[in-house]
Amino acid sequence: MKYFALFFIVVAPSLSKAQFRDAQWGWPKGVVRQSEKGLHPLEQVKTGYGDVLVYKGKLGLYDVSYLYGFRNDSLFVGEYILEENYINQNNYITAYEDIKERLYTKYGNPILDDIVWKHTLYQEIKKNWGMAVGLGHLYYHALWEFENETNIEIKLDGKNGFCELTVTYTDGKNTLSNKQPYKGL
Repeated sequence: MKYFALFFIVVAPSLSKAQFRDAQWGWPKGVVRQSEKGLHPLEQVKTGYGDVLVYKGKLGLYDVSYLYGFRNDSLFVGEYILEENYINQNNYITAYEDIKERLYTKYGNPILDDIVWKHTLYQEIKKNWGMAVGLGHLYYHALWEFENETNIEIKLDGKNGFCELTVTYTDGKNTLSNKQPYKGL
């Protein structure tokens, strides 16, 4: 009996490892709702790809919506969406860099870390880079992959004058094709 108790103590922390907030991949919707400790989702959405629970909260200093995505009542994606409304769109770049730095500190170097210019009109004028993001001319992206665990992707992009900053956590066992339907939640 002593060996069993010792084994449980040593193994239990790894079995209860959270993968998005306090939840684990594969949990059903009811268990994920309980993990939110009495908070009720602001919205529960049914899509052609699965169900989504939407909450409001904080990610560090930032106001965010956070989403839990389910396929066949099994959690496979979680996402933070920045809800800050900045007049100076360069502040979205600052927020991106701040959150990315926190992810780097916790998880190490990303496997992908890109700044992509789709249109170079504002490339030489750094004070307009935030506006370039909002117009869809500039895109920031970093990715951490942990085999058969949690993958983390941070993105800053925009269109029609609006910027969107997201941090998406996905079940590392899912393929890219399983992730695509939730893009833009």
